[in-house]
Amino acid sequence: MTDTLHTDTTVTGPSVWERRTLLAATVAVVTGVAGIAAAISYGHMHDWALANGEPSWRALLFPLSVDGLLIAASAVLLADSRSGRKADWLAWALVVVGSLVSVTANVAHDWVARAAEIAIAGWPPLALVGSYELLMRLLRRLRLPVDVDTEAEAIETLPDSAGAELTEPRPMTPAPRKKMPAKTRATTGKSRPSREPEAREWWERERAEGREPSGAAVARSVGVDGSLGRRWLRDWQAATSPAEATSESNSEVSVIGETTGRAA
Repeated sequence: MTDTLHTDTTVTGPSVWERRTLLAATVAVVTGVAGIAAAISYGHMHDWALANGEPSWRALLFPLSVDGLLIAASAVLLADSRSGRKADWLAWALVVVGSLVSVTANVAHDWVARAAEIAIAGWPPLALVGSYELLMRLLRRLRLPVDVDTEAEAIETLPDSAGAELTEPRPMTPAPRKKMPAKTRATTGKSRPSREPEAREWWERERAEGREPSGAAVARSVGVDGSLGRRWLRDWQAATSPAEATSESNSEVSVIGETTGRAA
């Protein structure tokens, strides 16, 4: 019984195609209305400036300064809204002032008076200063998050010890002097026992095969400096030359003895 009384109450919204169609229609209507209103407003403000003694070229530019300031202030308000910041008071003030000037020029476009001439003449510097200040504020706000993030990342990457050193400076103490090694030869002598036996074994194997390697080849075989290999080679040759001379003299004596015995 419960299943039979159950009804589907799921509410479905418009499809993607319907949303896009509605959005496109709204944009088209708003653009058309805004274009018509802008053209009429431009004509009224142009006639008002022209009627109050402004030359033709300045009367043509006056409506652009009013509507341009409104667009700039609205863009700043939109940027604040998209970034989640509080709306800037200067942008709101310029939107109000620009709207009042636009409405006044449209309602009283045939009003000719000294006050109207003063208002028209004083508007351009106000629009210039206001739009410039809006631009500077927008640039500062766009740059601020990058600087804050960079500083936060730099602080987070510091270790705890570095943070402690920054918050609690230690007293200045002279750094201890490092003791320099007395002689370079001492350091070189310490490295000889680790590589020289391996180099000598390689040299002896080469000699056993009938080759006579140079000191540079000895150094390359164990990856040491060439001068060290040449010094090792001189020491080995000096150590082995007396033994070789003795063995050669013994062989000559034995040959001579054998020859003498045969002759006897």
